Amino acid sequence: VSPRRARGSPVARRRSPLPPRRR
Repeated sequence: VSPRRARGSPVARRRSPLPPRRR
């Protein structure tokens, strides 16, 4: 569980159809 993913987009925690924003 990386805080960067949850911090960048709160929806990332949910099932997002699009890829996670790494930038």
